[in-house]
Amino acid sequence: AAFSLLEDVKMSPFDIGRILYYSLEPSQLEQDLFAVVDLINNGSTEERAEFAQANLQAAQKALGLSAFQSASRYCSHGIDLLKDTDWSTNRELKLNLYSVGADSELVAGNVEIAERYMEEVFERGGFTTMETLSLTRTKVKAMASTLRFNDAVDYCLSILKDLDYKVTASRRSLPFETLYEVTRTIKKLKKAPMDFHKNIGVITDPKQKGIVALTALLNDVSYGAGNVKLATLAACKIVGMTLKYGLSEYSGNSVATIGAAVMTLQQDYKTVQRFMELAIA
Repeated sequence: AAFSLLEDVKMSPFDIGRILYYSLEPSQLEQDLFAVVDLINNGSTEERAEFAQANLQAAQKALGLSAFQSASRYCSHGIDLLKDTDWSTNRELKLNLYSVGADSELVAGNVEIAERYMEEVFERGGFTTMETLSLTRTKVKAMASTLRFNDAVDYCLSILKDLDYKVTASRRSLPFETLYEVTRTIKKLKKAPMDFHKNIGVITDPKQKGIVALTALLNDVSYGAGNVKLATLAACKIVGMTLKYGLSEYSGNSVATIGAAVMTLQQDYKTVQRFMELAIA
């Protein structure tokens, strides 16, 4: 309705977009977000931070819809709007634009642009490990996309250590740690009721969520590096965190990985079937 009222008004696309941005109800703005932000981006504005925020919202929505090129374009425009402002002025907004931008560019296949965004943030410094965790995960994926799996493994382990979470004591002790953790995790899962997921809830603590997500990436890149022991150990850690802190999107795959370990170590088909049922529950 708001669009139809402005159809015959002689204004620039930017002016129309600005009016809509300030006048639409939040729910309506969310519905028409792409159209409004596209209109705004047709002109320049003094309200740089506010419209950079609008571009971030559009980028996040586009990323959620797997519209990676659009997400990249919105982030690029938002970053450009803030190019003359100091990082101390719009610190969180800039960080989010660079983080979403790097993720979008990487998925779109533009690795060099993604790495440039990441370098801009990491070289600047002054951020905590938790603040840059999204960029950290993108950096790991970028390493994996260029087949630098061993580098990705080392980077994951170092960031997890910064988060006060140690996956393994040393590479030398890894075989023994993995065997111990697999055995212990199998025992825990055998005791878990089939409907355990209904009672433990979803993981909510931001730090623990970040650790789980990074450990899941460690699992992936360890397989890529041919380090099955470390990948399996990472899966055990995720199962342990699931039982302690709650479910995550990585819980099911990790339980299934332990099921595969049971097949390898014990050839216990009944337990394997039970774990697979737990994984998909």
